[in-house]
Amino acid sequence: LRDVVEAAEGPLAINVCVVWGDCPCTQPCPVRAALARVHASVERELDQITLESLSRTNVTGARRT
Repeated sequence: LRDVVEAAEGPLAINVCVVWGDCPCTQPCPVRAALARVHASVERELDQITLESLSRTNVTGARRT
């Protein structure tokens, strides 16, 4: 799913300072560190979701057999 999202929307970024490192704040920034953890978590979750697994789920969220 991550590949699909990035193909449609561009690079995944919770905040640009996490991805591109151009934050003007004094480093290390505790907000940037927290956002980096969230960003990594979202990437891991999206990497685990496949189009095949989504195709087995109907619009109500119930798994198809």
